[in-house]
Amino acid sequence: MNVLVTSSDYLAMVGAVTSVALSFRFARLRPEGMLELAIVIQGGLGLALVIFGSKDTWIHVYGHARLLSPAFVLLALRALARRTWSDLTPVGLVMPRIGLQFASDALRVMRGLASAVVG
Repeated sequence: MNVLVTSSDYLAMVGAVTSVALSFRFARLRPEGMLELAIVIQGGLGLALVIFGSKDTWIHVYGHARLLSPAFVLLALRALARRTWSDLTPVGLVMPRIGLQFASDALRVMRGLASAVVG
C-alpha cells in the first residue's frame, strides 16, 4: 500500500508540473482568447510556485494541487471547449492520489454506517 501511495504522490507531482508546462504552450503562441490568456497567467503563477515556493508545498498532494487548481480547471475548460484532450492530462495525473486519500475516508464512513445499521 505504501508503494501505491508513494507512486501516486510522484504521479501527482508530475501532473502539477505538466499543468505548468501546458500553460506555457500558449505563451509562445499568441493566446487566441481570454481563456488561453488566463491559462498563461496561471502557468506563470505555477512557475513561481515551483521556483520560489516552499518545499513543504510538495509534501502532500493537497499542497500543490490546491495551489495549482485554477490552472487545472482552466485547462479542463479548454479541453472541453476545444476538444483538446491532452489538456486533461494534469487532472488525470492528480486524481489517483486524491482518490486514494478519499478512499480511506470513505471506507471508514461505510464501516460506521454498516455498524449503525447492523447494530
